[in-house]
Amino acid sequence: MNNVGIFKKVLSAGRGPLPDYVKDTKVWIDFEVLMPKNDTIKEGFSDDMDQFISIDNTKNKWPDGYGEPLELVIGRRFQLPVLETCVKSMHLDEVCQFDIEAKQMAPYPLVAKRLRDISHSKVDPRYESHEHHHCAGMGVPKTGYEALDQLIQNPKDLRVRIHVIKIEQPNEYKVDNWQLNSEQRLQKVNELKARANQLVKEGKAVAAIDDYKHGLTLLDQLMLMEKPGEPEWKELDAQTIPFYCNLSLCFLTINSCREAENAASEALKKDPDNEKALFRRAKARIQLYEFDEAEEDLLHLLERYPNNSKLVQEEQHRLVQLKAQKVVNENNLFKKMINK
Repeated sequence: MNNVGIFKKVLSAGRGPLPDYVKDTKVWIDFEVLMPKNDTIKEGFSDDMDQFISIDNTKNKWPDGYGEPLELVIGRRFQLPVLETCVKSMHLDEVCQFDIEAKQMAPYPLVAKRLRDISHSKVDPRYESHEHHHCAGMGVPKTGYEALDQLIQNPKDLRVRIHVIKIEQPNEYKVDNWQLNSEQRLQKVNELKARANQLVKEGKAVAAIDDYKHGLTLLDQLMLMEKPGEPEWKELDAQTIPFYCNLSLCFLTINSCREAENAASEALKKDPDNEKALFRRAKARIQLYEFDEAEEDLLHLLERYPNNSKLVQEEQHRLVQLKAQKVVNENNLFKKMINK
């Protein structure tokens, strides 16, 4: 390859001519990311594979990978452009090794974190994949994955092995939801929200949860293709707020209070004064016996929305009752232990 900072080595030849990777060509790949143990700036990449640590592999299940091939759509602004650059140099069934400088792999840890979070939500339906905000002055962002955090702290040149498994041209497949244009995306997300809202009115909270999660997954996939902070990314991010708020309501309805608290917290990370999220998180925290935290939410709600004083007072009364009952229960339990 003639690209600066990328050195390609063919490990297994592919078949057929080099594909015409036009926009919207869909490519399925397996890949593995290898972190060198040595200093590649001084010593270069080693030929000894024992000098590398595998930190990511599509064939590995979460949390060490994704458990399935990665699906790329060419020309859709994937947030790790170097990966698309490498793939476009490959034939079908080809296996290649790319030694890539740290600068080109800089977005990798956060992209991998997002992909792993999506995989996590498939493994554990209770987990919600989401985008965390990182504000100036907060220090180095954390992904929750040790190897990825190390790369953020100490960027390194990386070796990436790629296998092109399958290629489909734009006229050979049905367009997925996340490939729709902006207007179509909004329409699909709004359809999901409207359907879920109707299910809530009909008392079908479990079915509504599935639709809200579907909407969030769609928004997550769309955000992967946008640059954080850009207008389209902000628009998509803002649309997740009502989904999280309504998820919280559904979880409260089926008495899944921890999930309700988590969903409301996600909404509040994006909109700290959100009225519905504050109220629903307070209700969930009361049921979880997290009384101090619930009281904070209720006071915040009252400060920002004084017209809700009656609702707040009702929840504060319920909080006091449950708190007193908890003390009684604990005292009774203690007496039983003493009398044994």
